[in-house]
Amino acid sequence: MPGYTRFELVEMAIQVERAGEKFYRGSAAKAKGAAKDLLGVLAADERRHAEIFLQLLAKGAKDETKGIIPEEATPYIESLVGTSVLKHLVEGSSPSLETTMQILEFALGFEKETLLFYYSIREYVTSAAATVIDRIIFEEKDHVRRIRSLQASA
Repeated sequence: MPGYTRFELVEMAIQVERAGEKFYRGSAAKAKGAAKDLLGVLAADERRHAEIFLQLLAKGAKDETKGIIPEEATPYIESLVGTSVLKHLVEGSSPSLETTMQILEFALGFEKETLLFYYSIREYVTSAAATVIDRIIFEEKDHVRRIRSLQASA
């Protein structure tokens, strides 16, 4: 099995961000109060992250298509995308989440798995893409902090 191209890794990141936006929008429709507000903000952030990755591809598409990620990294990257939360979201499914606390717990898992994915692919992309990923990692960490804060106050 051949490794991924850099372009494919950035495309995966776009899929992850779009899936997160969809999850947060759907969850915001079910939630109330501060949870509804936070989930709406997180949805907007995920949309913006997807747009940032799309711009990265548009600006430097040929740079992102050079080189193939080492074949030995492929199973590891696939296992990250295949983890419980990311797999559900990328496939367009999620478990039945009835309560705000269940939604927040799932959201926390999504953010943590997204961070792990970004840290893992960062070493395989161009320096321009790594800079973008670093900025998004910073924002994803803030998402974790905000979700945990809301959980603690509920």
